[in-house]
Amino acid sequence: MNKLNSVDMQAPETRKAPAASTSSPSTSALDAAALRFRLTDYSYAPLSETGAVAYLRAWRLDAQSPPLAIARARSDLLLTEAASQLRHELALRTVLDSAWAIKPMASVSTRETMTLLYEDGDVIALDKLAPHAIAPECFLPLAWKMADATEAMHGAGLTHRNLNPACFFIDADRTRHDGLNHRVRIGGFGFAALSDAGAPMAAGGAPPYLSPEHSGRSAHAVDLRSDLYSLGIMFYAMLAGHLPFGISGLQSTAAEWMHFHIASEAVPLDQFDKNIPAPLSQLVMRLLEKNPARRYQSAAALKAGLEQCSPALPPTAANVPPVAGICNSSQKDVEASTRISPDMRNGDARLASETAGIRDLSSVIRAARALTEKIQLDELVQSIMSVTLEHVGAERGLLIRVDGKQSWIEACARTTASGITVDLTHAAVSADDLPLSMLNLALISGHRICAREDGSLQQLQSDLPDDHSMPAADNNLQLFTALCFPLLKQGKVVGALYLENRVLPDAFTIEHTQILQLLASQAAISLENARLYAALLAENAQRARAESALRASQTSLKLGEQFNHTGSMRYLLQEGLMYCSEELCRIYGLESGKDYISYEEFSALMHPDDRASVLETVEAAIAAGGTIRVEHRICRKSDGEVRYISGIGKPFYVDGKCSEYVGTATDITSRRQAEDALRMAQADLARVARATTVGQLTASIAHEINQPLMSIVSNAGASLRWLDRQPMHLENARAGLHDIVSEGQRAGEMIRSLQSLTRNTEPVFERINLNAAIRHILAISRSELERCEVSLQLALVQENVSVQGDFVQIQQVLLNLVINAIEAMADITTRARVLSISSFIEDGTRITVKVEDTGEGMSEADTGRVFEAFYTTKKNGMGMGLAICRSIVESHKGRLHAEVRQPHGSVFSFYLPLSA
Repeated sequence: MNKLNSVDMQAPETRKAPAASTSSPSTSALDAAALRFRLTDYSYAPLSETGAVAYLRAWRLDAQSPPLAIARARSDLLLTEAASQLRHELALRTVLDSAWAIKPMASVSTRETMTLLYEDGDVIALDKLAPHAIAPECFLPLAWKMADATEAMHGAGLTHRNLNPACFFIDADRTRHDGLNHRVRIGGFGFAALSDAGAPMAAGGAPPYLSPEHSGRSAHAVDLRSDLYSLGIMFYAMLAGHLPFGISGLQSTAAEWMHFHIASEAVPLDQFDKNIPAPLSQLVMRLLEKNPARRYQSAAALKAGLEQCSPALPPTAANVPPVAGICNSSQKDVEASTRISPDMRNGDARLASETAGIRDLSSVIRAARALTEKIQLDELVQSIMSVTLEHVGAERGLLIRVDGKQSWIEACARTTASGITVDLTHAAVSADDLPLSMLNLALISGHRICAREDGSLQQLQSDLPDDHSMPAADNNLQLFTALCFPLLKQGKVVGALYLENRVLPDAFTIEHTQILQLLASQAAISLENARLYAALLAENAQRARAESALRASQTSLKLGEQFNHTGSMRYLLQEGLMYCSEELCRIYGLESGKDYISYEEFSALMHPDDRASVLETVEAAIAAGGTIRVEHRICRKSDGEVRYISGIGKPFYVDGKCSEYVGTATDITSRRQAEDALRMAQADLARVARATTVGQLTASIAHEINQPLMSIVSNAGASLRWLDRQPMHLENARAGLHDIVSEGQRAGEMIRSLQSLTRNTEPVFERINLNAAIRHILAISRSELERCEVSLQLALVQENVSVQGDFVQIQQVLLNLVINAIEAMADITTRARVLSISSFIEDGTRITVKVEDTGEGMSEADTGRVFEAFYTTKKNGMGMGLAICRSIVESHKGRLHAEVRQPHGSVFSFYLPLSA
């Protein structure tokens, strides 16, 4: 709530009274002290703003005194400019007449501020009375009175120079009983002049309503015809609902407005609104002539022109006298619409609700029709809330949607100093938002519910203008503080509109309920259309997204199949047909344009050596309803090329019955070729590794071969000596020759064994005595053991056990493990170097061999990596020996392990299945 400061005041009655004045101030007997005391207890609400001045309605909190009107600066930034304008208006008081002007009765001033007091508290500014287009039959009486007030002003020798809707004030004329029960008076004389000698407009006027003469770029001076141009701007806006120039309205700059007035031509009213008679349109366009000589030359001529326009109205409207009450509103209607509640407390109260009593139905109908032009849901909600608050005069509004048993707030609108703001939201209704009893009653009954200031609720059931649910008293005197209207869709409540005015109690009348009923009915239809449209858009968007996703998925699948050489298929069991993807057609070499094959054609594609086994596997899986997994070769239909295929198919059930199989077929020819190349490379690498290992044992091999050679030489010499004796000792010579043969065979076996280790031969699986293989490797490694001073501990199983495998590859594994153990102990000097080899049988099905050393050992982390290719713990190792050993053992259906030996060294063990 705002209050005026207590400041120095002077009463204008001390000045000389004007000769033309017919009214004397009612407060002339009040002294300054009493008036100052009362001013501190006044509250106020805005009426209008023009230039730097704001007009306010002021009332006493005790409601014992009639309301006043005051004029003061509309902001602290405009104090100096407003004081200048108000002092100028006060100086013109002797010229002003209360019959046609709102006349200051006192002033309150300081060094920097100026406030004028008026006794006219029950007035309405034109910009609040007619913010939208009004019908011609309602326009003519109001326009005539505006012209009449302008004529009186000009007759007093005064040119206003800033006429705009904020300067015209309307109230009830209680002195008349002849139908002319409304007065139109002029205010805002801060720029007025007493002579016709015009000058460019001072800064601070209302640029949208200034004449071309105000720009200073015209050869004509500002005179009374400039005021008539401003009337023409107002008449155009009152009939069209918008200004004749400027698309962006009040957002244009002063310079842009001046350009509009000088260079822009207005569109005649009857060209876009057929309800406006041509004579009335011509009258307004004459007022808007750029050349003052072509306009009406006086307000009296304008009044005559307005009276002549009445016969041009439709028959129903022509029955209204041209200067009768505004749209036949009664004096009681106007008094009710301009009445200020004594209990109003908030200084920011808006006056929109005060105009309902004289606002015409046609503008409300046009507003309702405007809702049908919105189809986007968010825009429609914004429009519904703005139009509703604006035409009903509410301070706050809620749009509520009913979803089952839950009610949701979809939009909240508020009237602020800058206009109506609408916030889209989605929140559950609570008692903090509105009275739940009022909402529930509206939703359950399906009727309009109104709340009075005392909290009582009233249900309105009739949709007729004369609501029979009201008491017998005048309906417009029935005032409400809140309204809740259900939104109906085919008789079903789908939501509600809730409106309230907290700053102006008893703000709503029966006419407001009728306006809201019209808007709510159209809003329900428009909302449903918008929701259906939004649902359609969402469905179309979802379909478009699904189609786009499907296309992207199909493209990705196609590219994925091409990259991976994998085709997909559907095999229909009943029809015996296999539908193939584009990639599978390419793999099978099918002719162009054919995307399916029969079961017989599928079997014909298979390699003859694989056909029987594959078909047997497929038929068995189908019979059991299981997964099909096959690898086979095909002979392509296009070129007969043999390709390796890996296929998998899974059953697809419909209603518990397997009707088809879906799966993939991958061309693994390249993989098979790579595997073959890898096996060959591994074989070559193993041969090289064996040769390298044999090379490391050169000394030991030479020692082993040297022994039988020396024995052969010794036996040969002994045999010769036995033969040289007389008589010859043939038996001894024969025994020596037998030894030579034996040693020669032993040397030959050793050479053949070394050759087999280094020769690139295919593996031959046969029964092998594993203990004998261990002893043979130790015999080869004996010189290396002696050179490195390694002690040998053997604990071999006593039984003659055999395994199935390749002797050369088993020797390679044993030799690699022994050499690794010897090398691991080569640098050990602080403890004994011991190589332990043991074998034992586990579970009667396999034999395990362990090779242990007391060398440097390895970490737990190394035990899992030593079998990886190119990973080594040796300084000069290649990292391939153990990887080859593991692959050899696994190819023999065994397993090679590594672990840490405590307290020192390592343990390598492997097991092989026993030969049957």
